Amino acid sequence: MKNIIAILGIATLLSGCSQFLEVDLPNNQLTKDLVFQDASLARAAMAGVYSSFDSSGFLSGASSGAAVFLGAYADELMSYQVSGTDISNCYQLSITPQVNTAKTLWSTTYSQIYAINSIIEGLEKSPSVDIATKNQLHGEGLFLRALLHVYLTGVYGAVPYVDTTDYLINLSVGKISEGMVYDKAQADLAIAVNLLPITANAGERVRPTTIATYALMARIAMLQKDWGKVVANASNVINTPGYHIEADLQKVFLKGSTGTLWALRPATAQANTANGNVHVLVSAPPKIISLASNLVASFETNDLRRQYWIGEIKDNNQQRYYFTHKYKQRSVTTTSLEYSVLMRLEEVYLLRAEALVNLQRYDEARSDINAIRSRAGLPDITSNNKNELLNIVLAERRHELFTEMGHRFFDMKHFGVLDTEMVKSKVNWQSKFRVFPLPESELLINPNLNPQNEGY
Repeated sequence: MKNIIAILGIATLLSGCSQFLEVDLPNNQLTKDLVFQDASLARAAMAGVYSSFDSSGFLSGASSGAAVFLGAYADELMSYQVSGTDISNCYQLSITPQVNTAKTLWSTTYSQIYAINSIIEGLEKSPSVDIATKNQLHGEGLFLRALLHVYLTGVYGAVPYVDTTDYLINLSVGKISEGMVYDKAQADLAIAVNLLPITANAGERVRPTTIATYALMARIAMLQKDWGKVVANASNVINTPGYHIEADLQKVFLKGSTGTLWALRPATAQANTANGNVHVLVSAPPKIISLASNLVASFETNDLRRQYWIGEIKDNNQQRYYFTHKYKQRSVTTTSLEYSVLMRLEEVYLLRAEALVNLQRYDEARSDINAIRSRAGLPDITSNNKNELLNIVLAERRHELFTEMGHRFFDMKHFGVLDTEMVKSKVNWQSKFRVFPLPESELLINPNLNPQNEGY
């Protein structure tokens, strides 16, 4: 796979990110060996990886990120781009193995994984980087590698789990099942959890911590349907002092939110997020995306999330368009007001609620669900019916996490309702669309990636 085996120029990853983690970056081209002769250069290399997340790939809030791609692919967003562009291909379900859209997330993500593996290997070989820096960067690398592979398998199904930069290995790497990807990710996280700092102060949660690692372990355990492990890991997060649900919905996506587990700091001290720039509409009709009207209509009456997190605008003909208004800022401010939130506490409550329902611990499950509903101004639920409670969890995830990180697409698959939900909004929906096709160019380079995903 050329995008896995190609050596990334570290300087390319580092360009434009000098303020991202407040490190001084070199101007010259760096080799991998040189980076790890010095702790500051090792930190700079990792800063370059974080910077790459902000602009493209699964973690990006920009138009090339998972939130937009998968929101348009599922039932959250409408696209106004011309046919043949990445977002329109997602929206129109016209992704084939030959189009660039099939390759966009694949290429970007495996390039990021290669850079992460380079850092991990460079740290292991370095005789001069101090142990504290080694541990933190190694833990961050393992966390990021696990997270990216989980996203890859969620979109493409069986994929390679790449944990080396070795050319000969990567040249012929083969796919493994989704279950095996989850197992390998959990193994990486089991190491990371002991290397990372336990917590970080609100407003400074811009690097993975032990608490963020527990949250990711809970998410993967949910995908594995290991309900006891979900509860244990989620409880580690929820019970940690300093992390609590932000009472004011308008503060949830500010940089100092107490519910944030992990976020990306903007590239400069005055910048805000790509999320706000892409989603907030200042004129109509939209040029890129808007919220799907069926999502807007699905909120309960008096749900404060509908009031505070959804904006609307009219064109000259009084046609109404809706947009995500979780992030308010579209441009620079005196200092950054919003960070791009990648993981937050509310998801962890809903993860634990689902697990508790499946363990038939209904009182505890309702307590977690009602913690989310109460903040949204909604009445408590009282059901003791397992199926009803699971449907409520799914609905709460839809209304709490909409247009964040592709959650809706992954949730419909996990809850087994993808086909029945999607045909309501897209008449041409087919079961094969549960995964993207593998990029044909990658199959030609590495036949071990065959067979192509069913239906393509």
